[in-house]
Amino acid sequence: MNVVFCFDKNYEQHFGVALTSMLLNNTENNINVYIITDIIEKELKQKLDSLSKNYKCSFDCYTIEDSDKLKDVKISGHISKAAYYRLMIPDILPQNINKVIYLDSDIVVKSSLEELYQVNVDNYFLAAQGARKKRYFNSGVMVLNLEQWRNEKISTKVLDWARENKDKLRFWDQTALNNIIGGNFVTIDRKWNMEVDLTRKKTQKLNNTSDFDNAKIIHFVGGRKPWYFWVLDKRKDIYDDYLQKSLWSKPKLQKIFQQIGYILKKL
Repeated sequence: MNVVFCFDKNYEQHFGVALTSMLLNNTENNINVYIITDIIEKELKQKLDSLSKNYKCSFDCYTIEDSDKLKDVKISGHISKAAYYRLMIPDILPQNINKVIYLDSDIVVKSSLEELYQVNVDNYFLAAQGARKKRYFNSGVMVLNLEQWRNEKISTKVLDWARENKDKLRFWDQTALNNIIGGNFVTIDRKWNMEVDLTRKKTQKLNNTSDFDNAKIIHFVGGRKPWYFWVLDKRKDIYDDYLQKSLWSKPKLQKIFQQIGYILKKL
């Protein structure tokens, strides 16, 4: 099974939580994990080495610094160029790898991914949670047909569209992806990408705990993330649980100061 994560240094802890949740719930699967990031420090390498010795997994890491392919893409206060790293997966990964699961770093895996990996994407660009009639999907969890992407030069087309339509990028690369992919994707069940928005208004509307409990992958969408100490929604607890089980766990006070420092840098 091939799984890809893309993130920058600011999201390393959250990648660690997503990775830990995946490994703990996929102990029977051999997983090749491919990481695309901006910097790979010694501490991260040590964590990955430790995990590879204790789980059925291997790690291949690739760094992107100032790639010309990401020149002039739209970014914002909380959206960096790392959001576009996933578009480069087909070019960066070895050419003999034709199928991968892509996972955002703001997710928690609650089950085996084998069923998801077996989704048939032959003759399609990808599989994702969405609606083909509306020609729209959420790109946080995808099964990618890399051979199709390479043949049709999807990455180049998406990045070109993103640069030429910055005023239309409501959801950044996801908007660009949808405009290029159209309806050429396989729809997967919502349980594989249960979108959870922790904003107050959304919290009041989403009271169906059975959907949350039965989800295979929880995806924390929106600006209020489960790692923010001021977010009190109980649905964030699953993130905290896996953080404590991970090699990225830190004392609570240290995490609070870290978040405050990150916010001040963005002001």
